[in-house]
Amino acid sequence: MGKLNFYQIINKPDQLKKYENFDVFYKTKQGYCLYKKHDQSFTEARLQLGLHPDELFITFNDRVSIIRNKQHKLNNDIKKSIKVDVDKARESISELITVTLSEPRSEILKEIKNTINIIVKEFLEDPEVVIQLTKVSLHDYSTTLHLTNCMLFCIGYGYYSDFNEFDIKTLGLMGLLHDVGKIEIPDYILQSDRRLSDEEFEIIKQHPIKSKSILSNSNFDKKVILSAYEHHERLDGSGYPKGKKSNEINEWSKIMSIIDIFEALTNWRPYKQAMPTLEALKILKKEVTDSKIDKTYFEKFARSLIGMKKV
Repeated sequence: MGKLNFYQIINKPDQLKKYENFDVFYKTKQGYCLYKKHDQSFTEARLQLGLHPDELFITFNDRVSIIRNKQHKLNNDIKKSIKVDVDKARESISELITVTLSEPRSEILKEIKNTINIIVKEFLEDPEVVIQLTKVSLHDYSTTLHLTNCMLFCIGYGYYSDFNEFDIKTLGLMGLLHDVGKIEIPDYILQSDRRLSDEEFEIIKQHPIKSKSILSNSNFDKKVILSAYEHHERLDGSGYPKGKKSNEINEWSKIMSIIDIFEALTNWRPYKQAMPTLEALKILKKEVTDSKIDKTYFEKFARSLIGMKKV
């Protein structure tokens, strides 16, 4: 058993029932030993009395299987609800992203492609789908919510800029995965309601590098990986992590940077209130004037918002 990778599970009666159909192990000084076979049940008495080892484990292969099954179920939920219950669809999308980010391995990340396929298919049949999804506003902040919003704005941008279906899906993946590296940033920094210290900001600035590392181990289009790595770069070289300038930055990354800024401005954060759309666009226009973001992509994004918001 020593060559297998193991994952510690939550050792509570209501949680252990999830692992009835899996081999469960406990740890000794010599290694991992089988505690319960996949065809055996946890007895109710032992669960209630806590008569089992303090630390229990399943294999990582089984962990991946559990997550993939959960993703598949959530994608089915999205497919069923996206046209009839926008709140439920949004909830399922957010839950799927949370589940995916809990273990962003290549086998798990690829299920996100199916999510994008579902949303883009429905959107191309009826653009009202994404229009309605973007109207759902929660007074909350999480990386999951940010990724959900960015994915929807990316799909809208691609559609209203006359991208083909493949490229719209690529944009959707960019939006969903551009901040995946934030899973390795401490929550106390991500959820801070104060100005970050210089040291904390340096930690934040590492997330594009971490995103690139995670995505490079998966079979994603190069544009998706580059946008995760470069979306904080600016045309004048003032961005991070490498301080790249205009002609060094991928064109798709320039699109992602605009959408990322807009989402951050127009949704609530622990340290600020949400900004109205027009105010956010004025700030982005100044970024254009200051040679930080691309004028052409900004104008296309502004036009996509008009289509998505029907104003």
